[in-house]
Amino acid sequence: MRGQHVANPEPNDAFGEWTYAGEIRSARLICKNDSILIEIERQHLLPLLKEQPGILENMGSTMARRRKTLNANKEQRAMNRRLTLIGSMLRLCDLSNQAQ
Repeated sequence: MRGQHVANPEPNDAFGEWTYAGEIRSARLICKNDSILIEIERQHLLPLLKEQPGILENMGSTMARRRKTLNANKEQRAMNRRLTLIGSMLRLCDLSNQAQ
């Protein structure tokens, strides 16, 4: 997904949760404004999740929602590429007919 816009995070949003699920980082975040970021390392997150299991449920819900959005965006990009290709083929056919 190089150079592909994925989302506009809001203040207090979290990101990077996929690494806790064992996935490799697949995106980068560019802040439009001055921001304060807090990194929570796995060793510090695990005790917190045991103490507050609702956090894990929220993380899971967020991850599921984001995965659904990413898949929808991927399908839309595939459809756009398909339509662009069809348009190019139609233009090519029109040019071929005019040459005869």
